[in-house]
Amino acid sequence: MPPSDRSAAVSAHLPLKPTALQILLSLAGGQRYGYAIIKEISQRTEGRVELHPGILYRFIRRLDEGGLIEELDHRPVPETEDDQRRRYYGITDLGRRVMAAEVERMGEMVSWARDVEIAS
Repeated sequence: MPPSDRSAAVSAHLPLKPTALQILLSLAGGQRYGYAIIKEISQRTEGRVELHPGILYRFIRRLDEGGLIEELDHRPVPETEDDQRRRYYGITDLGRRVMAAEVERMGEMVSWARDVEIAS
């Protein structure tokens, strides 16, 4: 895909909703199933972000339909240590690019806000 097409594909997903960014950040750290995503986000944010399963799976469906994450065909853990009902997800290359672009966008906003605060 030419760079301009890649950029357009990323831009089409921005800005991300905070919940979507949290899920992408979680999956950037490794493949996970739903409850593990909820736990990782809660731990990383020291409990400031608590996702309920209904909200999580609604966002997972949207992110999957948008090509930012995908349900895995294989299980990242041995079958003897796993519950077969779990569905595992991983971030796609597009998802990583969108996540990085959103983090960059948010960083610019924070920089501008700090400039305004200093100037006041």
